[in-house]
Amino acid sequence: MSDLIFYVGILAGTLTTIANLPQFIKAWRTKSTKDISRGFLLVLGFGVLVWIVYGLMLNEIPIIIANVLTFLIVLGISILKLKYG
Repeated sequence: MSDLIFYVGILAGTLTTIANLPQFIKAWRTKSTKDISRGFLLVLGFGVLVWIVYGLMLNEIPIIIANVLTFLIVLGISILKLKYG
């Protein structure tokens, strides 16, 4: 059962992380971020940071890895927002 829980965590983390990639790719290609809310990026980024802290507190590798990667993607979108906003 423990392995199943681990792999469900990996799957969930993978799916929620790659969900942000199409937005990053679109912003990168079009050089446009006008439809992306700064408030959304701020709240999402902060929420992901809290997930990282939570994962560290529990020493849960799937939570940590997924949210570090998600944070990097959100950070990338935020940088594009500042550049092209």
